Amino acid sequence: MVIRTLSQSDIQQDPYQVWNSFVDLLTSEDFEDLNDIQRMAYLCFWYDSEVLNGGHLQYFENRGTVDLKDTVNALTIIGANSQAKLLEDAYYIYSGKSRKQIETIQDYVDVANDGEFDEIDNLFYDSKPQIQDMLEEYLNKHISQFVEII
Repeated sequence: MVIRTLSQSDIQQDPYQVWNSFVDLLTSEDFEDLNDIQRMAYLCFWYDSEVLNGGHLQYFENRGTVDLKDTVNALTIIGANSQAKLLEDAYYIYSGKSRKQIETIQDYVDVANDGEFDEIDNLFYDSKPQIQDMLEEYLNKHISQFVEII
């Protein structure tokens, strides 16, 4: 199992070290090397990060659709039911038409400017609680799966 190690004194000096270690694990380890609990967080983290950075279009372009069902399931497990529904709705839009491969930044800008995901993106941005909040709860519940405190 992949895990991060922190000392109690590190955490006392900077309580955000636990969250930072969690994020480091999710961003630097391969999905295949993670256990099931870590994979749930990984899928939710990357969905949230991609959509917050560039909307659902960016999520689908960078992450594809292979893990869609697993991501919807992971979102539901952490309690992000509204976001899981939005991902399903966004997939319906994304898969509803044939798409040319985006090869350049200008291609991406042109497709994004069409605004086909604007409504769903805005609903995602307004969703409460936010995925990050639910991931913090998930981390607290499963901390031993992510961080060993010595």
